[in-house]
Amino acid sequence: MTTWTDLRQRLRAQLSDPNGSLFTDALLAEAARQTLIRLDAAAGGRGWTLAGLDDAPETTLPVLEQEILLVGASAAAVSLRALSRAERFDLNETAILELTAWAERQAEKFTAALEAERRRYLHTAPTPPYGPSGWALND
Repeated sequence: MTTWTDLRQRLRAQLSDPNGSLFTDALLAEAARQTLIRLDAAAGGRGWTLAGLDDAPETTLPVLEQEILLVGASAAAVSLRALSRAERFDLNETAILELTAWAERQAEKFTAALEAERRRYLHTAPTPPYGPSGWALND
């Protein structure tokens, strides 16, 4: 079973921060939390969890969605980091612009994956996502 610790390690590798010197555990957890909420909502509110994140005892997030979570969490983490850097006086504007541009590209990938997830859910939902039309066909 994949846990938050496993995914956090992969997230750190994607962010080129294997030792955690740039992204705190709290920042990465918040990025994952925000991403998981959006991903779960796109899938119809299945209540997915990730063992170790917010004291969840088990992981119910499917493997495919774990990959989507990594994309979204990396975008959120870099956006949060860029925001904290922008608030400092020793600005390196080029670095902030590069971080922001990378985060935007990741966010675009995540948004596309969310839309695919939403469509997959609508296609497999146990009940139609709409009510009766009230139309009657005349013979």
